[in-house]
Amino acid sequence: SRKTIRREIDQAKATPRKAGCRLTAPVNCPSTLRSWEWLDRGIALELERLAPSAGTPRASDPGENLQLPDLLIPATHLLAVELPPDTGANVSAPNAYAAASAQNSAWRGAALYAVQGNTLVDLGATGSQRAALGVLAQPLAGSAAMLFEPEATAIVDFIADDFDLAETDLAGLAAGANRLLVGGELMQFQRAQPLGGGRWRIAGLLRGRGGTEPEAAIGHAAQTPVILIDDSLIPLDPALVPSLGNTRVAAMGTGDPEAVVVPLVNAGLARRPPCPVHPQATLGADQSILYRWTRRARGQWRWDDGVDVPLVEEREAYLVGYGPVEAPHVLWQLNTAQLHLAQSERAELLAAYGSAQLWVRQVGTFDHSAAVLLAPSL
Repeated sequence: SRKTIRREIDQAKATPRKAGCRLTAPVNCPSTLRSWEWLDRGIALELERLAPSAGTPRASDPGENLQLPDLLIPATHLLAVELPPDTGANVSAPNAYAAASAQNSAWRGAALYAVQGNTLVDLGATGSQRAALGVLAQPLAGSAAMLFEPEATAIVDFIADDFDLAETDLAGLAAGANRLLVGGELMQFQRAQPLGGGRWRIAGLLRGRGGTEPEAAIGHAAQTPVILIDDSLIPLDPALVPSLGNTRVAAMGTGDPEAVVVPLVNAGLARRPPCPVHPQATLGADQSILYRWTRRARGQWRWDDGVDVPLVEEREAYLVGYGPVEAPHVLWQLNTAQLHLAQSERAELLAAYGSAQLWVRQVGTFDHSAAVLLAPSL
């Protein structure tokens, strides 16, 4: 009867999971009956879910409106440098890079050009990643660059106050972390402390890396340019940017009224052989002296025990001079890392030219190394 069916429907609505009922509405949700159908297995109901009644609103945090600072687009800062070759790199090619940066993050990069006479040749774009550029705030004394100097420090003023320097340990230094180019010297640092306003104190220095001991020995004056060596540097095509002293590179960004033009610094550094090391002098029984030294190779900065570094130059050759490096009194051309002077030869040199220094330079395929002192006098 209809009363029986209606009672079963009301009972199904009260217990929606009763066997024999197929429901399309979620359990425990208010609903209304739209239709029903009597089947041999029971009653099929079509239900429509009703919107729940309004409840008490939940308390929530509306959040904070973080507005971006309204920064003016800054001018482009640019440096073009040549670096010593990395281990395993092509030592026959120059290793020049452009380091472009700006004072704040509103800078969106610049177009790079090679200056060839009155023409600008396109070198691509810098991208928006800024290089960490700065200058020495104080003079940095010279160093023998023989050992790690844990107490040595340098103060650097970067062009922006949002640059960040990381710290490392001795294993990180051995792996090549935290490299800085200061003038013509490549060095590494272990610790870094921000002093505010873009000024940093770096400590734990490893000086004269990549064969730059001569520059480390001289030291650096205040305002010497500083570049953090990382992946923000842009490699330059050696076909368009030759490794010459008169090479220039230009950049033009949105905030630049005119192109920024800079010379290539340290031109030829990548293909200049490192100076020999470990000079020795052995006095013989006949009063002769045997001068010896050890050669090095470009791009071979790890020195394994018992294995000599490969000869990356076309041939092994040296120049040994007696007197000033620029204008020696006597010059020997050698193909072995030693010079033997008999007592009579030394006496002749002293009689002809007086007391003078004795030095050696390695002859490379593209350039000569810096001179290394073998003896201050004979």
